[in-house]
Amino acid sequence: MMVLEASRKKIKVGDLFVFQMSQEPNLYRFGLVIKNDFNLGPFPNCNLVYLYEACSESIDEVPELNREKLLIPPFATNNLAWSKGYFLTISNIVPSEAEVFSEHYFRDTSGNLYNESGVRVKKAHEPVGIWALRSYRTVDDSISEALGIPLVPEDE
Repeated sequence: MMVLEASRKKIKVGDLFVFQMSQEPNLYRFGLVIKNDFNLGPFPNCNLVYLYEACSESIDEVPELNREKLLIPPFATNNLAWSKGYFLTISNIVPSEAEVFSEHYFRDTSGNLYNESGVRVKKAHEPVGIWALRSYRTVDDSISEALGIPLVPEDE
């Protein structure tokens, strides 16, 4: 991901943000903060985020953002992607119930499934995220994999 503009503003539910991949410098991709008080195991007050497939050549032309067309599954992250400038908040919207999944599911490294409350479940509907706090670096890797872009080398 490219550095856009660092921000230390408090992350709010409904924050619409953009990010850019260095291999796509003319495209903006969009994300939305679904929750800013998401508890992921021992990590309280994480941001639950959607990243969308939709993109635009202009930061001012927001495409239709559809929960059924996510670039990667929903994930929990801290504020570093914003404070380091990889995610740039452009507005705040109130997503409708139709735009947000009623329940989010996650899989741990052992293959166990959990709902968003941290309760182990036997079944889950897609998309299923990873039951781990995601850093901007692991998010960058997941986006790159989804887009077929080479991963950034470990030493960069």
